[in-house]
Amino acid sequence: MRFSLYCSFLLFSAIFNDKRNQEKTIESMIDVTHIEQENFKDFYIRFHQDSSFQKERLLFPLQGHKISENRAGQIVKEKWTVSNWVILKVPIDRIDTLPKFMIVNNDTIKITHYKTTRLQSQDVITEKIWLVDSSFYFEIRFKLVKGKWYLFYCEEADM
Repeated sequence: MRFSLYCSFLLFSAIFNDKRNQEKTIESMIDVTHIEQENFKDFYIRFHQDSSFQKERLLFPLQGHKISENRAGQIVKEKWTVSNWVILKVPIDRIDTLPKFMIVNNDTIKITHYKTTRLQSQDVITEKIWLVDSSFYFEIRFKLVKGKWYLFYCEEADM
């Protein structure tokens, strides 16, 4: 009796383990590399509204530089770091691209005119903003990594 009970237990274990192995084989045949892609528009809105979220979605060390001119007139190129990163708050579609007129020195009229572009491929989006007739230029790039969007590049020149 003990022997038949022991044999029944072994047979049940073998069948149960065989079923689990079959399930694993079926799971391994399913494409688990397919990850649902985050919607860029939703990401982009949250990226500019939520500073904590923005910090989580920066791929440091960022490619690109912050380029400026120091008091001695020398050009300074510095890498972006967590400590010198300035939170981005204004999306490119909210940049006012209409020409603006300002009076400088009581009689000189200065025109400020921003231009913007957005270039998009399947997994990289590049945005550029520049001030016409100026040395101001700003470019950021986002890329898709494992289904989520991240900012990986920033170039800012203001001299």
